[in-house]
Amino acid sequence: MRAAIVAIAALLAWGCAARPEGARLSAARERALAAYAAAASAYDSGRLEQAEGLAESSLEAEATFLPSLTLLGKAAYLAGDDAGAERALRKAVRASPRAGEAALWLARTYRATGRPGLAMSACETILSSDPSSVAALRLAATLSTDSGDRAAAVAYLDAAIEAAAEAGLAFADRAALRWAAGDAEGAAADLASAMANLPPESAPYAAASAMRDEVMGRRR
Repeated sequence: MRAAIVAIAALLAWGCAARPEGARLSAARERALAAYAAAASAYDSGRLEQAEGLAESSLEAEATFLPSLTLLGKAAYLAGDDAGAERALRKAVRASPRAGEAALWLARTYRATGRPGLAMSACETILSSDPSSVAALRLAATLSTDSGDRAAAVAYLDAAIEAAAEAGLAFADRAALRWAAGDAEGAAADLASAMANLPPESAPYAAASAMRDEVMGRRR
């Protein structure tokens, strides 16, 4: 549920920021947002068929609403409807070529339907605008492994590990800020995430581990 709430809040904030001050959302956009909110909640709860239906309702209000197109594609893919997933995700990518999440799920759909070349092309599209996309790098590595290109797979995974390490450092930075502000629980959670992303034998991992021990000690 938390993921759905975050996504909905971000969409609503975007809708408010995107229109002139004092203007109202169009009736169609309001219907699209409301149906998307319900679809995201259903998806988050694993009710894929319901999520598909609600996403389609959102698209009836606004046919090119990118979040609903992407959600419809994801739900269809996970439900085993590869053709439906491809239709929705291709439309999402056409609407916004830099829609990384839609392109990633489209790549997964291509791989699942035996089209590795198209899957790799979709990964390369994502990486051209976001070279640090861990999900795209991992999928590209899997595709390289499938094709027998071990060297390329290792190179993609090296890049993914480097990107994940950067995320780990960001968690550590936020942990320090939270701890300084007196939020020991939040700091401990961020440090656990930092350690999950940092190489275990690295100096940053050791520093995050030591800091987490200190934070946990203070909490007792």
